[in-house]
Amino acid sequence: MKARHLEILKEQGFPVPRFILVSENEEVDLSFSERECFAVRSNFSSEDSGEHSFAGQFLTRLNVKREKVEEAVEAVFASYAGSLDYKEKANRGKAEYDLKQQGKAETVLIQEMLFPEKSGVLFTKNPKGILSEMVVVLGQGLGDKVVEDQEKVLTYHYFPGECLYQEGQGTGIGLEEDELKTLFSLGDEIEQLFQKPMDIEFAIEKGKIYILQARAITTLD
Repeated sequence: MKARHLEILKEQGFPVPRFILVSENEEVDLSFSERECFAVRSNFSSEDSGEHSFAGQFLTRLNVKREKVEEAVEAVFASYAGSLDYKEKANRGKAEYDLKQQGKAETVLIQEMLFPEKSGVLFTKNPKGILSEMVVVLGQGLGDKVVEDQEKVLTYHYFPGECLYQEGQGTGIGLEEDELKTLFSLGDEIEQLFQKPMDIEFAIEKGKIYILQARAITTLD
């Protein structure tokens, strides 16, 4: 589950926006943050497992005002139920998950909403199978369209100790040298922490880099 990864990162001092987990029918307490808007994200138990990823199959609500958070939480829980087409959704290669059993005691993640100038995804290994290369895919603003591959992006390819090059024109926004260095350093540290290649969503708000999610890369060509 993505929240477990975030909890580990937070414990290790990584820059993670504050968040809480809520169970179904639990009262939502937003006193952990003074922000007026939140991201309400799925945290289904099998969603970002080490071997199989169900990322993107469940609902996420962004820019949710405080008074609408409970409504958004209910909608995310409803998306779990709507996705429990057990064998059709769960069969991945040789593995068969019983999602009905795993769907007990699920939670939803409520995270402080950032309004970044730029955001994107860092792959600590190129998903195309180039294991000596790190890749950063950068977009403007929230970055949700970057993750969904719906926006023009700027891509950085980094071979540690050798070279760095970029491709694409993006939206006219790029990363400063110190931002790139910080991202690559964070990527190295997170990969070492979890002992596997990682797919890391990040955002940069007012010059500070935040880690929004971190999951194992489940497909290396």
